[in-house]
Amino acid sequence: MQTVPSEKSKSVVKAGKREALTGSKLVENFSMPNVRELYIPDPGFTFFDLDLDRADLQVVAWEADDALLKHALRIGADIHLLNAYVLEGKEPPPLEELVEGHSRYTDHLGPRKHTREFAKVFCHATNYGGGEKTVAANTGRSVKEIAWAQRTWFGAHPGIKTWQERTIAQIRTHRFVENRFGYRWYIFDRLDTVTGEALAWVPQSTVGIVINKIWKNFHDNLKAVQVLIQVHDSLAGQFPTHMKATLLPLMHELAKITIPYNDPLIIPAGIATSEKSWGECK
Repeated sequence: MQTVPSEKSKSVVKAGKREALTGSKLVENFSMPNVRELYIPDPGFTFFDLDLDRADLQVVAWEADDALLKHALRIGADIHLLNAYVLEGKEPPPLEELVEGHSRYTDHLGPRKHTREFAKVFCHATNYGGGEKTVAANTGRSVKEIAWAQRTWFGAHPGIKTWQERTIAQIRTHRFVENRFGYRWYIFDRLDTVTGEALAWVPQSTVGIVINKIWKNFHDNLKAVQVLIQVHDSLAGQFPTHMKATLLPLMHELAKITIPYNDPLIIPAGIATSEKSWGECK
């Protein structure tokens, strides 16, 4: 239930990379259908899909207190495109131009499509402690290229490196890692095997708490809203269609959960709806 493919799913089977069997025939270049269309609301109800905007990345940016990333996230800039500029060693344009819909957005995107795709995987893996060999294996680049890219990345975002070092020192000294809500994960395994998990635990646990607080807000204050599934950084469910105009503003308001950093973080939430199915929520 955590991985039901949607219209935006990237679950594509490509020849030479993966294989999918249907009966006895090999299917090549098979695109996963929008399976969420199978989930339909009850008569008289509207399906909703609430999703936190780039939730894990928001927490990483605030943990690192990275001014550039925080500003880019606040204005809705294409972070992967911004990161492509950084990995090319180039000064990014005014961040407003990297917001999808800006007149110059496609001008910036065109020459950097491949670098942007690389940045998606590279930055996520590097932020969570991926070493040169691991990131190279996951991106198809050489170890030398990844070593240069990581030096460039941490040079542009030293706060991320500081956050990593702070987390590693924390688990070595106290054998636990803690998020801003005060929850802790105590570690009993060998420390050299859990660095990546410890780094990932901070944003992932924080996002899990935020989404569950939103769920509790709905449960306590909006009895007409029925949450049917929680998927880490999103909630899906249904509400009476005739109450849509009343409920949506209230849902948006109750989805504003403050994460208690010195610079408080509220992760924006978008709510898509459909009277037909989960898969057609827009």
